[in-house]
Amino acid sequence: MTYLNIVNKVLRRLREDEVTTVAASIYSKLIGELVNDAKRVVEDAWNWSSLNTEIDVTTASGTASYDLTGTNKRSRILYGFNKDEDLQLRLMGREQMRRLYDITTVQNESPSFYMFNGLSSSGELKVRLYPQPNSVESLVFHCVVPQDDLEVDGTDDSTNITVSEHAVYLRAWANAISERGEDGGALWNEVDLKANNALADAISYDKNHWGWETDWMPE
Repeated sequence: MTYLNIVNKVLRRLREDEVTTVAASIYSKLIGELVNDAKRVVEDAWNWSSLNTEIDVTTASGTASYDLTGTNKRSRILYGFNKDEDLQLRLMGREQMRRLYDITTVQNESPSFYMFNGLSSSGELKVRLYPQPNSVESLVFHCVVPQDDLEVDGTDDSTNITVSEHAVYLRAWANAISERGEDGGALWNEVDLKANNALADAISYDKNHWGWETDWMPE
């Protein structure tokens, strides 16, 4: 379902006229922003399979820090893997990594550990490896990369939402009711409950489909 589709679905629930572009009016732009807010809530609630991606990293001898190209500030690293050594990279704590690089003699071998190392100048995740690579090797990082916020100027009207559209729509509707007050007897807490249930159902479906586990609970 596209960004414009969801905006219009919310507008219909609010008994407002549909629009041909999110940029049609001040109010449709507001709904577009509320859809973005809802999309973020849904994206951050679970490591959705639709947001999973593999980021390849090619090491260079003597270089320990690497950008994960294609990630953003809201991305999450699930795990890393050294394809040449057939070895899963283990997450190391920041202080332990710092001690290994700052206090001891740095080992130069095939890496088997990584840590999150902040953001690049372009806002992509960075990782630091240990031991420091001593050759060219192929690594892969499995990451969750949420979709960027969609523009309300009309340029993203046809962009598809990559997580559960139903959960996003209901959360956006709840956001809109909260913004304008009670709407035709549809109380915010009723729609909020529907939104939470839709999110829980979507997570359950994704979990069962991929065999993943979750501790997520609606607030």
